Amino acid sequence: MKARRASTNQHLRTRRDHANETAEDYVEAIADIELERDRCRVTDLAERFAVSHVTVSKTLVRLKKEGLVTAQPYGPVQLTDA
Repeated sequence: MKARRASTNQHLRTRRDHANETAEDYVEAIADIELERDRCRVTDLAERFAVSHVTVSKTLVRLKKEGLVTAQPYGPVQLTDA
């Protein structure tokens, strides 16, 4: 039973670390795209990461909850001061 718990804890830590890396990647990409094009859209991020707009939207929901970005439907994505 201990081995199973250790495995589960390791899995959760790996997922959390991956989520943090993804958040960092998105924040950096948004900053880069804003510099290149003056604004960042969901489609810009989808193209940059070669993922669907749905994947980008799900990630942005998490980043909004963390206070890292703001975005309105069909509007640009913007970084917050955080």
